[in-house]
Amino acid sequence: MKNRAKYVSAKVFNTLDEGFQYPENQLEELESKKNVGICFSGGGTRSASLTMGQLRGLEHIGVLDKVKYLSAVSGGSWGSVPFLFLDESISDEHFLGTYVAPHDLTENMLSYAPKYSLSYAISNSKLFDDLIKNIFANDERYANIIAEIFLQPFNIGNMRRFFTYNKDTRKKILENNIQLEPGDFYLMNSRNNRPYPIIGGTLLRPKFGRYQFEMSPLYVGINGFWKQAGAGGYDIGGGYIEPHGFDSDSPDAFNEGTQMAKVRLGRPRHMFTLGDMIGTSGAAPAEYAMRLGLEWIGFPEFKYWSPAEAKDTKSKETDFGDGGILENLGIMPMLKRGVEKLIIFVNCQTALSKDDKGNISIASSIPALFHQIKNQNGEGNFDENIIFAFQEDKYQNLVDGLLTKISNGESAIFTDTYKITDQPHYNLKGGNNVEIMWVYNSRIDNWVQELPIGVKHKLENGDYGKRFPYYKTFMENFPNIIDMTPEQVNLMGHQAAWSMVNSENTIKNFIG
Repeated sequence: MKNRAKYVSAKVFNTLDEGFQYPENQLEELESKKNVGICFSGGGTRSASLTMGQLRGLEHIGVLDKVKYLSAVSGGSWGSVPFLFLDESISDEHFLGTYVAPHDLTENMLSYAPKYSLSYAISNSKLFDDLIKNIFANDERYANIIAEIFLQPFNIGNMRRFFTYNKDTRKKILENNIQLEPGDFYLMNSRNNRPYPIIGGTLLRPKFGRYQFEMSPLYVGINGFWKQAGAGGYDIGGGYIEPHGFDSDSPDAFNEGTQMAKVRLGRPRHMFTLGDMIGTSGAAPAEYAMRLGLEWIGFPEFKYWSPAEAKDTKSKETDFGDGGILENLGIMPMLKRGVEKLIIFVNCQTALSKDDKGNISIASSIPALFHQIKNQNGEGNFDENIIFAFQEDKYQNLVDGLLTKISNGESAIFTDTYKITDQPHYNLKGGNNVEIMWVYNSRIDNWVQELPIGVKHKLENGDYGKRFPYYKTFMENFPNIIDMTPEQVNLMGHQAAWSMVNSENTIKNFIG
């Protein structure tokens, strides 16, 4: 691979072209699916655990094969990308775990995390140990670590392999790159229950704004276009490039007729891999490291150039980071693609509450869609995320609806329709409506009450941690950084799966 991938030819998709269509619209596999998306929020290994259970439940009730899109950010990508690209030798049931009703859960089941399961990967996420092993990996360090944790256990973690959608899309790439071979690519799992994924990251320019970076099997890049907005006056955005052509020098040659660019990757580390994708999406500390001048720690950096100027553009090494730095729900890519219905899993650590004075405690990513707020670090605001402007009544209905479900011991699920308003920062045109089913992470008392007495006693006694299911994104089990115990992972997964199964009719009616 070292010599064969030094130069590659890749297709460019210019979003400024009249009549631009997203490449996945050409996939026959998606034609029969509903115009519905599911979004898995960020939240580290907590979100990965909840994502595991939510996928398990959705698969158990037989709706995953009907959904067109899957959007994921940070920890949500850690849980969903291994599922999407799962090695064909591993069954979905083994990877996601078996659905078990709460009254049948035993202490042994909760402590069981078999090899080749997502619960095993999450509960063995030794981030600090892997950091030491990858100390000389430069800007590949963090991606290598995340790949070792969440991809290598499932035989999809080779950082010297590209990825694409399926055998047909690989065939087209190989026709334009005779130096490459089929084994140079990972493919999405061929089972029909995989929606088309959009994984969220952020191109970082702290002094001049942040830009949503979208990663998918057919293309990666930035939808909008900002002239001279990057470092040194470089252009940002304007389109996408096939993943195997990303992290490259500016094109040596560009064919305007075919929209094919010949680019130089150079050294093997300049290959955009599945590890780079989930490493970028989940690089939460990257912006802080950048502000402190600690880029050398090893968070993602890629050579970036604007697809809108492919014939005459310049490539520059650029910092990238966690999708949640900008937008933690993964909602924007779905709205840009005209998805009519969304199931949004808010896998947060903030318990929803409302005091006597009307003060609301809620994951900041939700109110940021409706009105200006201070971000969770008190720096600036999230003005660029307001897409449901002038709908405060809808926001209050959402909060009250979720709180009612929680107080009744039910799953925190609430559905409503919202008018989309223009949001230039995401190149999002308003005017349409979107129907959203919100699923907010919460303790479900009805599920807890059905647990066997021994399991319930340990849960209430804090033997599984005192914050279930609001485990912290970092340092829940100090001094471990992101590690969760098998019991914590499985408790969250089983409750999340039960929530889906218990809401089967509601979910099926919503999807249609």
